[in-house]
Amino acid sequence: MANNRIFYSALGLAFSKIGEQSFIAAHGVQSASIQTTIPLQKIFELGQISVYENIEQVPDVEMTCEKVLDGYPLLYHLATNGAASPTLTGRSNVRSIVGLAVFSDLQDSASGDSIAEVQMSGMYPSSISYTFSVGDSARESLGLVGNHKVWSTTSNAISSDIEFDNTDEPLALTIPNSGGVQQQEDVIFDIPAGATTSEVDSVQIIDAMTTVLPPDIDGISSSCSND
Repeated sequence: MANNRIFYSALGLAFSKIGEQSFIAAHGVQSASIQTTIPLQKIFELGQISVYENIEQVPDVEMTCEKVLDGYPLLYHLATNGAASPTLTGRSNVRSIVGLAVFSDLQDSASGDSIAEVQMSGMYPSSISYTFSVGDSARESLGLVGNHKVWSTTSNAISSDIEFDNTDEPLALTIPNSGGVQQQEDVIFDIPAGATTSEVDSVQIIDAMTTVLPPDIDGISSSCSND
């Protein structure tokens, strides 16, 4: 019997607002997995031991994904795009459409038309964590839950907004002195040496490069710096 391989090196993860069909591709993604559980209510009857009917309940769809911190929008930001406020509570009730496009196993990058796509609508963030390891890259892990998932082999709604061409690189590489994929040495609490006021643009790049922490942590100042 032939041993057919299963190898899809080109995948694209993207997010869209509810009611829209414009997806934003996620960069720096390391992994993505989908799990679907369909609760069943078994009905029996007197007269036979076999199940009389399996009643399907609303399915539970769960997705987990992880990315490196690289200067591109966080998965949490993409999943809560359009929130009323940037606070945790303001983003906690935002739903999104999560899409994953699968491309041919002969492609080197996620571009062109996909061979299959899955869209999960009404997905809420259920868990989020950040890891700042001493010997590894800084990472974000996001969990999402919902009740709707549709696979298609004819739609290219997601792939039309995804275009990787093997030249993609961390956005942080374009910001002076900010590293790339964030490592231990990139966590800084002051303006880096060598940075000049000319590098400050309309979005205040220099201010955005410094690390701040919640002041309720012991040792953190009221200005959120690690003095």
